[in-house]
Amino acid sequence: MESSTLKDIKDIVAHYGGTAASALLPEELQEFVRDRGGVDFKGLKGIISFAIPFPGAVIDQLQEGPSRTYLYYYNVVNAIIDSLAMRISSSLEEEGWNSFPIPASQRTGDKFQSIFPHRSAARLAGLGWIGLSCHIIVPGRGPRVRLGTVLTDAPLPEGKIMESGCGNCQACVQACPPGAIKGVPFLPQVPLEERFDPQACHNYKNRVRESFGRRVCGLCLAVCPEGQNLGLTRGRDNEIMFPSPGSGVLEGY
Repeated sequence: MESSTLKDIKDIVAHYGGTAASALLPEELQEFVRDRGGVDFKGLKGIISFAIPFPGAVIDQLQEGPSRTYLYYYNVVNAIIDSLAMRISSSLEEEGWNSFPIPASQRTGDKFQSIFPHRSAARLAGLGWIGLSCHIIVPGRGPRVRLGTVLTDAPLPEGKIMESGCGNCQACVQACPPGAIKGVPFLPQVPLEERFDPQACHNYKNRVRESFGRRVCGLCLAVCPEGQNLGLTRGRDNEIMFPSPGSGVLEGY
């Protein structure tokens, strides 16, 4: 049975078109956070994970190349997530529970490592599955979301992990300009480096910055069929059509 606390939090997140769920923080994830982020959450073993969607048309633009509109709304959505995390945390503390709102985007000294793995939290809470692109895939929204997390000692129901719905789809693998997405399905015991090459992605975005002025790509977000509620660009034989990574602003990559 859903707790009244979780229901109230879901109502808060729903005002922004988002969804929320809860889970328990396993010991191995606590160790990961301590080892990589240097943070010990001291008994906060409850996870509240929530996903806020991007406007679909903004993500669609990424099929044509880098988009300043996407960059703008990336910051807008992050600000919403931080605001919601603060509101959720305050609500929990008013009820007498401890909490810790995780920033939407905060890095440790490693440029590829955040203070807390939001995607792992979302997976444990059952918001979606981790796809080949290593993004969380939310049913109906695909990867077109940003994630927030609040840790707490409030008693919350444990989430049910969702099975992958990627099947034989290779859309993100085919679309990735630097080939950073390796097409290996997610398994908790498989290291990230076997599924995804973060350095290749990082280097590619640096190349984009040279011609566009900002580090941005997002093709893997735009081409995922699970998020294509507004329709995917298709050819006459219903074949998925990807923009050429060597055209336009990315000429010469």
